[in-house]
Amino acid sequence: MNGQLLAAAPMEGLTTAVFRRLHHQYFGGTDLYYIPFITPTVEPKFTDRHLKELSPEVNAGIPVVPQLLSNRSADFIWAAKALQDLGYKEVNLNLGCPSGTVVAKGKGSGFLRDLHALERFLDEIFSAGITVPISIKTRLGWANTEEF
Repeated sequence: MNGQLLAAAPMEGLTTAVFRRLHHQYFGGTDLYYIPFITPTVEPKFTDRHLKELSPEVNAGIPVVPQLLSNRSADFIWAAKALQDLGYKEVNLNLGCPSGTVVAKGKGSGFLRDLHALERFLDEIFSAGITVPISIKTRLGWANTEEF
């Protein structure tokens, strides 16, 4: 593929652990599967529902990257460190989700509306000693591409 990576984008409710496992087993060819976003809470632990998607056993042998949806750096930091402890080699920050309920909470692409808060968030997470690489899914801007 000329050095290009083929990644499966996450779709909440569709690209679950069952989908990833079956797709990887029967079709293969995908270099990376992004897990539909997990929203970390202020309590520093994953819920049973989260673990159904994040458990290393569920994703064994499948190249996956968990995706976090948060606008609170402390929540992102504990979750990224916990994901690293589970053995993940990358964590993705979702700044692209356009869902109305997500945007209304200032998360996903809604976080792009407050660039000063986003800059503080990024400064905090990238100075927090997280050693697992962090990738970012984003849009080119909230209202126009010049914001990127």
